[in-house]
Amino acid sequence: MKICYICCAIAMSYIAISCLSENKIIDRSSPVLIVNLDSTKVSEFKYSDIFKSVTAIELDEKDALLGGIDKMQIYKSQLFVLDSRSTKGVYIFDRKGTFMRKIGNIGLAPDEYVSCDDFTINIDDNELYIFDSLQNKIYRYDISSGKFKGGILMDKNIHFNYIAYNSGCLYGAQTFFQPSKEDRYYLLQQVDVKSGERIAQWMHQSIIKGGMMNLFMAMFFIILARMKICLSWV
Repeated sequence: MKICYICCAIAMSYIAISCLSENKIIDRSSPVLIVNLDSTKVSEFKYSDIFKSVTAIELDEKDALLGGIDKMQIYKSQLFVLDSRSTKGVYIFDRKGTFMRKIGNIGLAPDEYVSCDDFTINIDDNELYIFDSLQNKIYRYDISSGKFKGGILMDKNIHFNYIAYNSGCLYGAQTFFQPSKEDRYYLLQQVDVKSGERIAQWMHQSIIKGGMMNLFMAMFFIILARMKICLSWV
């Protein structure tokens, strides 16, 4: 059986913001939040200092046998759980852990994906996006019915591992890379949700001193999905 732990705070965002604030590397003098990533420092903390309470939810796997939980997101009191490696799908449970439905299936049909690397929720249109890195494509499904609504073929020059939808914009972040000297490689990109074309890009790999830990990149990406950030390297 699998157990989801629901905490009444956004851990990664809180941790990152706290570390940044303590080191006084946030410039709040302009309407755009500017963060100097090269000056960040990570300090030890206790979960009890962050969370007020923790609730354990046992997932009913009678009709949905999961190999693991790679990501979980809450939307309209429902738990959206990603198993990207074993069963390769997104499963929906209610807050009591009762299985409701699975979104999409593996296959070669137009409404099926080959890999299920990540997902995000478009709260404006009540849609769930599943990212298939093997086909470099995003599949759109109606959350209420699970019905396939179409695909978004990404530009061939776009490469990322994680996706996030926020305020009408779709973002992609790449944390694993070995770019050649000829590559114009950016860690963060904004993609048009209709055409799949790249609209904007930030954080070219050549200007990052010493690279970034995957965990820190994931923390930053969570924050980016919730606010506008301008990055500065010195």
